[in-house]
Amino acid sequence: MFKVSKRKTVALAIIGCALFSCSRNPEVKRIIDGVVPTDSISMRQVEIGTELLMPENIFVVKDKLVIYQSKADNLFTVFPLPFTGHSYAAGRTGRGPDEFIRIDVRSIVPYGDVFKVADADGMLKEVAIDSGRVDVISKTKMNLNQPYNGAFEMKDCYINMNLADEKYEYVISDKKTGEMSYVCPYPDWASAGSSANIATYMKYTVPHPDGDRLAAFYTYFRKVRIIDQNGKILRDITLDFTGGTGAYEPATASSYNAYCFYPTATGDYIAVNYYDQKLNEPRKKTTEIQIWNWDGKLLHRLICDKQFMRFTIDFDSGILFAVPAYDARHLYIADLSGILAAKE
Repeated sequence: MFKVSKRKTVALAIIGCALFSCSRNPEVKRIIDGVVPTDSISMRQVEIGTELLMPENIFVVKDKLVIYQSKADNLFTVFPLPFTGHSYAAGRTGRGPDEFIRIDVRSIVPYGDVFKVADADGMLKEVAIDSGRVDVISKTKMNLNQPYNGAFEMKDCYINMNLADEKYEYVISDKKTGEMSYVCPYPDWASAGSSANIATYMKYTVPHPDGDRLAAFYTYFRKVRIIDQNGKILRDITLDFTGGTGAYEPATASSYNAYCFYPTATGDYIAVNYYDQKLNEPRKKTTEIQIWNWDGKLLHRLICDKQFMRFTIDFDSGILFAVPAYDARHLYIADLSGILAAKE
């Protein structure tokens, strides 16, 4: 269950109307409508005992906050939780049994005590980190026959963003047979021929822990899609802030940024960074984190008083961690435990 702090909640009306694709399945296509709780979040800046070189991803694995940096001598900077600022380095580039050639940064997904990544050797690797030691517990060939770009393990298949043609968004490989299929036709939100579809419909994706669904948040459109593992669209959602701040208008890849950075998800919730800004405008001094559920409902907006892109939430403790945009010696932290409640 998702609970809201009564002390700070502000009702924000999002003006729109629900669109129904057909009476048998009324919520496949939807414009967000209703009152969405919104909180202003004050974040504190915490000094860390290391300098971050070029952080590319941040995630939580059980009792560890992990920052991935492909250009550093060690790939992972690990902060034991509860967070004190102390860290250790782990993980190397190479071809050894517990090393990595080139991780697909979009593919990093935590699963309890471990996390999984797609590596350039064609393998999906299950990884554990403990006290500076990295163990690649298992390796699985995904048979996608394309460079990895958001490659995930699903329940019955492996999925990757399709780089082969202009027709379909994803390619999947059946776990049992290895058969490849192209699924989920590209939308028609932009004018034809403006750029390659893989660029026009750039997105940030995250799988459900059960592997039966995938959520996609689009970079250049106020659009969200939830698809099943076979590419069938379960929810097709448009944000409409008509008449308010960030009023919706059909955006193109040359004018607007909507979502940015990789979402973080549990079996119940998805958290994502909502950029909401036209290109070439000064960067906002605040950051909006949206909380969605897997039914495609926007549950909550968190307006943070710091500027950042890379973030994660430890849903067990309710702590939000973020990497400052131009500060290699600090992290931003906020306690959301008064807003986020444990699952019931």
